[in-house]
Amino acid sequence: MTDQNEVVQLTKDELKEIVKDTVHETLTGVGIESSDPIEMQKDFNHLREWRLVVNDVRKKSILTVCGLLLTGVLAFIWIGFKISVGK
Repeated sequence: MTDQNEVVQLTKDELKEIVKDTVHETLTGVGIESSDPIEMQKDFNHLREWRLVVNDVRKKSILTVCGLLLTGVLAFIWIGFKISVGK
């Protein structure tokens, strides 16, 4: 049986290599290719721009729907007023 509290001596370079391999495996596991960081940054920037555009469209859509509803209510009130005055 091995002792689970066993101390292992690693050099700084060995530790860096272990961490580098672990990060690479983790990123690859979630579908991110880390071999070309510039392309990865471009991909993330594209995703950010897409997210901002979608948020903008959502805000403008909500404003448009609210404007249409308000216009409809005002038209309904105006028509009701014109009918009541005309009688």
